[in-house]
Amino acid sequence: MKRIVVFIVMISSIASAQNWVNVGQPFIFPDDLSGGNFQLKITGDNFFVGNMKTTFPPYNPALYNFSSATWENNSSTSYENGIASQYIQTDSNNHLIQAVQTTSNGSHVIILKRFDGEVWHAETSVAMPNQFWRFQGFGIDASNNYYLAFSSEYSGGVKVYKFQSGLNTWSELGHVLINGTNASAVQFSVNPLGEVLVLSIGSSNYNLEVAKYSTTIDNWEVLASTNLVSGTNLFNSTVSNISFDNSGLPVFSAITFEGSFFSGERHLKTFRYVGGVWQTVGSENIIFNYPNEDIANINLLSIDSDLFVGYHHHIGGVGNFIEIKKFDGNNWEYVGINGNNVSQGSNNIATVCSLAKGSDLNIYVVYRGTILGENPSEYFFNVKKFDPEALSTTTKTFDEIQIYPNPVTDKLIIKMENFDFLTLVDLSGKQLLMQKEKVVDLSHLSTGVYIINLIDIDGNKSSKKVIKQ
Repeated sequence: MKRIVVFIVMISSIASAQNWVNVGQPFIFPDDLSGGNFQLKITGDNFFVGNMKTTFPPYNPALYNFSSATWENNSSTSYENGIASQYIQTDSNNHLIQAVQTTSNGSHVIILKRFDGEVWHAETSVAMPNQFWRFQGFGIDASNNYYLAFSSEYSGGVKVYKFQSGLNTWSELGHVLINGTNASAVQFSVNPLGEVLVLSIGSSNYNLEVAKYSTTIDNWEVLASTNLVSGTNLFNSTVSNISFDNSGLPVFSAITFEGSFFSGERHLKTFRYVGGVWQTVGSENIIFNYPNEDIANINLLSIDSDLFVGYHHHIGGVGNFIEIKKFDGNNWEYVGINGNNVSQGSNNIATVCSLAKGSDLNIYVVYRGTILGENPSEYFFNVKKFDPEALSTTTKTFDEIQIYPNPVTDKLIIKMENFDFLTLVDLSGKQLLMQKEKVVDLSHLSTGVYIINLIDIDGNKSSKKVIKQ
């Protein structure tokens, strides 16, 4: 399969010429923290990255907060017996709500706390069903009622608890039985009306099943109970979160395939429940060849009438990329000039977590990875915002530069106005050559990925990724 050139960063002497800009500076992921599938939430001007805990007993929660200057750990409190998991959400008052699973007096409990922008407040707590149930998710509706999801592969199915804020009471929204529930593969979502979605992956038959709790009928209904997506590859639970789109319709993304389970062409597709059936949203988000390529950490977000999908794309022998696509009503397109390389040259992507909508209605993403030219074993949190203003300032410069062929086997040709000179570096940041000619001989280089820096006569620099075959 041919690879299209992947653009990284274009920097001018006046302003940053990239579409994805940092929220604060990337900050080091401490060695004493662990966590995956990080959550990004935004309340006004406050940014939070959650779903982490310390790696040593007593395993307390970590919650990073950025307001105006730096990222700082702003977890609510320490827990004597540590925590098993943590989820965060925002309420209608623009407050952050943290839900953690811990133990108290020998029982497994969920404790909820609220951050109003200045201080933490105790909210409520509830006992889990029992130790065989796993805490799977946390949601809030427009009335600030709380919802907790639990699953069990022993008893089968999913339980959802609801906290009614006005009555200060907990109740159970029934017990939805989804055949062959795998407790490690459940996705959960709540919309402003208090309707609940649960997506489950069968632990034996690998079928996808979705159930919805409807406030209209005050009960659960299964949306296409078996073989939801025929031939879906669910190895390693490769599905996105499930959500409601702007029209209130259930939507999620998943990897599908035809032919061998162990190798061959794979498709990342998005599905929407319309008129009682699941329909594909547009065509494929992306096609890739497994196992040389793989997609992981898929996250789906709805903003107004648009759908966004972000994911971690690994290409064997080439590198790791954070890619984000948007559905415009007809097709899936990369977001921004470097939407297919939001990671900006990170050669190790450890975790991509979630997309989020800011108060400015722009899209934000967080991932954890190394930084090009930095210590390859030192991981950073990277929170980025898509800035359409940056797009408008750089379109002309971007269009004036061409490099081809890419991938390349020997000679690389540069077309660029006002070209002065170029440098070539490897993914560790080591400079391999510098020249003023526009034809670059790469025949002596090993197969892999390199960064070419193009500098014009005014000192502006454009950096692009080159794949040597």
